Amino acid sequence: MNKTAFYIILVLMGGSIIGISALQLSYLKNSIEINEESFDKNVLGALNKVANQLQSDETQVYNIYVNNGFSSKLNREAVNNQMPKSVDYKTEREALQMEFETLPEDFVEDCNCMSCLLKKGQMFNEVQEEVEAINSTPVADRIDLELLDSYLKEAMKNNGVKTTYNYGVYSNSKKKFVIEDGHFLVIDDAPNSSMKIGFDNLFHSKYKVSLFTLPGGRGSAGKLTVFFPGKGQFLFSTIWRQLISVLFFTLIILFCFVYTIQVILRQKKISEMKNDFINNMTHEFKTPIATISLASDSITNSRIISDATKVTRFADIIKQENKRMNNQVEKVLQIALVEKKNFELRISKVNVHDLIEMALTSTGLIIENRGGQTISNLKAEHFTIEADQTHIASLINNLMDNANKYSPESPVIEVNTYDKGQGIVIEFIDNGIGMSKDVLKNIFEKFYRVPTGNLHDVKGFGLGLSYVEAIVDAHNGHIDVQSDLGKGSKFSVFLPKTHI
Repeated sequence: MNKTAFYIILVLMGGSIIGISALQLSYLKNSIEINEESFDKNVLGALNKVANQLQSDETQVYNIYVNNGFSSKLNREAVNNQMPKSVDYKTEREALQMEFETLPEDFVEDCNCMSCLLKKGQMFNEVQEEVEAINSTPVADRIDLELLDSYLKEAMKNNGVKTTYNYGVYSNSKKKFVIEDGHFLVIDDAPNSSMKIGFDNLFHSKYKVSLFTLPGGRGSAGKLTVFFPGKGQFLFSTIWRQLISVLFFTLIILFCFVYTIQVILRQKKISEMKNDFINNMTHEFKTPIATISLASDSITNSRIISDATKVTRFADIIKQENKRMNNQVEKVLQIALVEKKNFELRISKVNVHDLIEMALTSTGLIIENRGGQTISNLKAEHFTIEADQTHIASLINNLMDNANKYSPESPVIEVNTYDKGQGIVIEFIDNGIGMSKDVLKNIFEKFYRVPTGNLHDVKGFGLGLSYVEAIVDAHNGHIDVQSDLGKGSKFSVFLPKTHI
């Protein structure tokens, strides 16, 4: 996949995720707005119902009185019995009773004589005066606290409002709250006093309705106001399942998107490393093949074939190059077996110091020819471990070879050992080109080769460190790397004394 196609896919997938997330958030926002509108409608409906009930309770007695046409004294008992509990005005009851007591004995309900008509008019005017007296009564004196609380609870429950609330009654004449949450408030009549202070939530609440509307559109005696401290939490509780579902599936999509991008990048990287591996392998095989071909042609030459010494020399060259090719093939096959876990360790007692000395002897000659030196500090007291001697030897040789290849002229390579817990630590320290943090993340990957800058003669398949890590893991050990760019590297290998 080329870069352009990759970036197009990245932009399309990223844009799709952002678009889906935006649509989901818009859906949730609309759900909250719809729920809030429904909540507001239910609350105002409940408050209007309570206001109407209070108004109805107060006017019921007068409706009874007027609708009965100021009839006989028999209606007095009906009027008194049907007086609502919320209208507990002793003076009004007595006044109504006195009206019945003073009715003339010759008063006839259907009579239209001048005397009866005058009496009816007088009584009607007196009732209107009583109504006016009620309307001028302070709003707090016109409300029964128990009934108000009961009406509110029932109305809220019936309208599906199931969250806590605070309520208050505001007096338009006093311009103060006179009732709060089922309690009368002590009112200071001083000119500068204000019952708004301490009731900001109620005062600024949008949930309010008028109480005891005055005749002729002259306003109202007060307002019934409700405030919901847990409104936001209540509205959220209606959509939390949808919100969790949206977040869950969005996170799954985002995870899959990130994982897919990582897989694509990793596969691209592996593909590039495989191409490098094939190029390196071709180069590694091409040289011995060319040498073998040249030696073979030389042997068949009529001037050479008769010279036994030269034939032997060219035959040795062919043998050495063939062995070299065979070693390269074995290395590739070996790392393939290690990666598939399809190999068996031949566990035996292994003297780690002996293996290090052998590696220093063979690699040391090459390092000395480059004007460098090797230093060994083998301080481990328990240097005999249970391991596969062949693989441990290869591990040591690989790390020594790497230290040499990635060091400039006059390399200095130090090998140290020391005891640690139930095992031994082998350190390989060089003064080479070092590695950056980005490189350190990848050095144990198969086919990966450290960038060498100006060192263009570093050969290999990129399999050495991958093989080293696999062998260390197979022996239940671990490997750590410390390196700074331009300052060299230190590889620390821990191997346990016993193999379990």
